[in-house]
Amino acid sequence: MSTFRTTRLRRTPPPSGDPCQLLRSYSCDLAEAARDVVTRCRGARVCGLIVAPGAVLGTTLRALLWQCHGEADERATCVGLVELSALAELLRSNGSLHAVIAAMRTVPENVLPIVVATATGVRVSSVACRGVGAAASA
Repeated sequence: MSTFRTTRLRRTPPPSGDPCQLLRSYSCDLAEAARDVVTRCRGARVCGLIVAPGAVLGTTLRALLWQCHGEADERATCVGLVELSALAELLRSNGSLHAVIAAMRTVPENVLPIVVATATGVRVSSVACRGVGAAASA
């Protein structure tokens, strides 16, 4: 497994935990980091992950995000890249998130899937990211 950039952000999300605001705030940074990873590791399949404080499956998602990067802070918004296959496996183990996996599979080539976990749910979005192809691995 390659070492991906993971960032712990001290800022907390807006009081509403708006997933759209989180996506707007962090999608460009995630796309840039994904391009860097794919440039260094051809064939790497990555997914962006944004985990807000109090998120559904927050502890589990933070553990995946931080497995090689130190201690996860439950009070901070955590943002980073994970291997797509590892995230898909984690979501498969939680039977209620099959829709999230199905949405990840529909992301076309050259698009970075991004999973946003907030207190109100887990959502999938994506951002154009040349050189990143995720659909085959989910």
